[in-house]
Amino acid sequence: MRENNEKKNFNEAKVISYIEKSSDRIENKCPYSDKCGGCDFGYLNYKTSLMYKKNMVVDVMKRYAGLDINPSIISSDNIFGYRNKISLRINDGKLCLIEKNSNDYINKVIGILNDCDLYGIRDIVIRGTDEIMVIINGDDINNDIICRLDGNVSSIVFNGNVIYGKEYINILVDKFKYAIYPNSFFQVNTDMIRGLYDEVKESAGSGHSLLDLYCGAGTIGIYLADNFDDVHGIEINEDA
Repeated sequence: MRENNEKKNFNEAKVISYIEKSSDRIENKCPYSDKCGGCDFGYLNYKTSLMYKKNMVVDVMKRYAGLDINPSIISSDNIFGYRNKISLRINDGKLCLIEKNSNDYINKVIGILNDCDLYGIRDIVIRGTDEIMVIINGDDINNDIICRLDGNVSSIVFNGNVIYGKEYINILVDKFKYAIYPNSFFQVNTDMIRGLYDEVKESAGSGHSLLDLYCGAGTIGIYLADNFDDVHGIEINEDA
């Protein structure tokens, strides 16, 4: 390894060769992993990566909250192709990063955008499952992009303004349909939401009032609503 960047309490380094690789190390399936940084754990086998993430949570809670915890782990049968959101940058008029393992609807939209003239566009965010929202930021957007996306997406947002379709898209989790606006936070792994929220529901139990702090789109509070007489969600982001 060689030193790459000196920080206050540690140094960052870049690997130049391996003497011996861990038995837990695997080949990252994503061809863009070295550039993107979105799948930092892609070099670990799945079981080991879960334990590594658990230990990170344990360490943070111990260090900053003084709590000794033993969080449960909910594994997934689908470890690739689960995201309902992807952020892309534009370089020289073309998408400079394509996440091949996004869901089929997102993949279709990426293919359409790659055939468009993207000069003047800085970045694009695609989010959704059955309904797709395309969020575009830049200096200008040409009609060709809108025409090509017409009928393939539910919403197009340019520089914060809806220029095509709906103000929000819907994502279905169990029996609940959530409205997702351009700047709303929402879990990117749709398949895992139900399992995670079932854990929260069991821990929260039932009662008179439920206070959902930093609630985002209200996903947890709504999911637990049947167990309480009333639910209050608190959130600073008006788009949520």
